[in-house]
Amino acid sequence: MADNQRSERFREGNRQFNCTSCGALLHRRFRYTKLVVCEQCRSILYLRRGAVDVLGNQAALADHPSLFQRYHRFAYRNLLLEPVGTLRYGYGRGFWEEWWCLDSDGEGHWISVDEGDFVMEQRQAIEAELPAADALEPGMKIDLMNASWTVTELGTAQLQGMEGELPDIVNPDRHFRYAHMERPGSKLVTLEYNDPSGRPDIYLGEWMDPFEIKAL
Repeated sequence: MADNQRSERFREGNRQFNCTSCGALLHRRFRYTKLVVCEQCRSILYLRRGAVDVLGNQAALADHPSLFQRYHRFAYRNLLLEPVGTLRYGYGRGFWEEWWCLDSDGEGHWISVDEGDFVMEQRQAIEAELPAADALEPGMKIDLMNASWTVTELGTAQLQGMEGELPDIVNPDRHFRYAHMERPGSKLVTLEYNDPSGRPDIYLGEWMDPFEIKAL
């Protein structure tokens, strides 16, 4: 696909609107964006048909070295990706970031970055009978998606902040329990328990080779 064609696909949802808190001109670059953070006043804005609602505000995230920058495209293997938003979560060892990236077909991909480890993840639209968060233990075996997974890490995460455009509403005070599970090979699963006794959100991921991430 020619570069100008890719650009048109990336920008097909471009719209302008004003922040309802400070009046700054903002851009919704992608059609399905639901949440935008105003870079001027830090308001978190929920975009719905015909209206813009303020969900809260936050301090700016502290800068740190990163391979990704919002709206700077990169290539990974056969994908052309553009980061449009990020979430930062604090946990026991520090923090990790989740980047919402769109490919040239407008499909979204979450990329998790933690201390130099990169994982591309997709939420799975499945319901499975899984143990409650309190019942999980490191080393436990879990059968899921026709495979056996081993619980490798358990923890609690707290949202520290967000930037850019995001596809879903995120509570500024969000915190959750999580479990990472692995099996032989490059695949892994993350379980996110918004309710420790409820069903988790399930994400299937694959380790990425950072040396194959090429800035454009």
